Amino acid sequence: YNRDDIFTWSHISSINESIGTSNDMFGASIAQYSNRVLIGSPGHDGNKGRVSLFLLDNSTGTWYKQGHAFGANPGDRTGCSMAMNEETILFGAENYLGKGIVYVREELNGYLGYIATPSLTAGDGQAGDKFGCALSMWKNTTVIGAAKSSTSAGMAYVFVKNPDRLSWTELSLVSTTFRGAGNLFGSSVAIYGTFILIGAPGALNGRGTVYLYRPAEGNIWVESSMLTAESGDADGNFGVSVSIWENTFLIGAKGENSSGRASVFRTVDDNRWYEVDTLSASDDHASNSFGASAQLYDDLALVGAPTSLTLGGA
Repeated sequence: YNRDDIFTWSHISSINESIGTSNDMFGASIAQYSNRVLIGSPGHDGNKGRVSLFLLDNSTGTWYKQGHAFGANPGDRTGCSMAMNEETILFGAENYLGKGIVYVREELNGYLGYIATPSLTAGDGQAGDKFGCALSMWKNTTVIGAAKSSTSAGMAYVFVKNPDRLSWTELSLVSTTFRGAGNLFGSSVAIYGTFILIGAPGALNGRGTVYLYRPAEGNIWVESSMLTAESGDADGNFGVSVSIWENTFLIGAKGENSSGRASVFRTVDDNRWYEVDTLSASDDHASNSFGASAQLYDDLALVGAPTSLTLGGA
């Protein structure tokens, strides 16, 4: 879709996978940078998964496939999450070897010359953790969720890319709030500048919370705030999705008020955060799951409702 000067969106083209099959779930995850788009198909080939890279020809408006990567084992769900910037591609396989992994591709050989570099894993990873279920990247720093770690209490990891661009260093994430079983901390993650958001939609008996982390001396990120929805419905799942743009947060709560909501938080001093608005669907219906996904970019907010329109999604 393309936006004109009066903020009207028009469909200009579609992207299709030439080797796609039924149950691929093509489009389950998407990342974009400039004229490149990365699209995940975690259901491909018995849930091995696949990731496809497309390049836009600006002169014709046509998307051309530039390459793909396939999951190694049935059930890996490669492509369940992804992130990209001008030089790096990351994509998760949350069930790889039962624990999960994030694959790294670096553009070291010129334009679109991506090569595989060492993957990211959890040093303390255990079976069933789902490391890589959520991903976010800002410049050379990435945040990775493992929502099922520690009896589904959840965990998140922060890595920074080293100057050699071939290795990463894991940083410490220091939490001050106890996370119990079933919190699903790490189900959603976002990083922007000096902010990291990590969603725990199972916390508070399903009401959900979001934790804000800020960088501190010694290459660590320290919990600075815990955000909750003002209404806070039981099973609201606040934090199932998170996004950041500058000093604004967008947080989804797919079970709020039965149909789902998304909350907008803002700050004036980077320390105190206020819920300034709540978004809902114009065709609000029960079980829409509005807020299951959310994305901020500049002055635009996109919120997904995958079970709207009788499960067709919107």
